Amino acid sequence: MPPKFILIPDRKLIAFPGISTGIYRFPEEKAAEIAVSTVSLYLQAHPDNEIREIFFVCFDEESLGCYTSDLENS
Repeated sequence: MPPKFILIPDRKLIAFPGISTGIYRFPEEKAAEIAVSTVSLYLQAHPDNEIREIFFVCFDEESLGCYTSDLENS
């Protein structure tokens, strides 16, 4: 089943912070992989969506590298 997002009317952007990758030490590589694949699945399942911008919020260079790599390979 494709992921479901709650979209606020008239909003055309969505942002994903790297939740739990700090103090809870969830692996940044896995967090990036999950976020990028979830967004990709959603966009494929909803080609008529109105989302115009997607932000992956990175708190450090390591996180940025993980997201950059996953986005380039998706």
